[in-house]
Amino acid sequence: CLHKCKSLQCLPETIGDCAKLADLDLSNCETLTVLPTSIGQLTSLRSLHLGSCINLTSIPPSIGSLTNVQVVDLTKCKALETIPKALLKFQMVKVDDDE
Repeated sequence: CLHKCKSLQCLPETIGDCAKLADLDLSNCETLTVLPTSIGQLTSLRSLHLGSCINLTSIPPSIGSLTNVQVVDLTKCKALETIPKALLKFQMVKVDDDE
């Protein structure tokens, strides 16, 4: 759990080597700006929490390679420029309504 890690700006590409990782909580990592392409290699991932990552600007299309994800939380990710269409296949994607 890296929840509230205020100094985390990016994850290493080697995060994709964590094949058995089931839940990744990066919520409130306010300085996180991008996710690595290798996130698509996390084949056991069930939930991805990115809520309140206020400087996150992009999510790689490789996220579409994930087959077990049930929940993706993108609430309060105000800097997010686009949301990959691949996220639409997941059971639950949480995003904010426009305010």
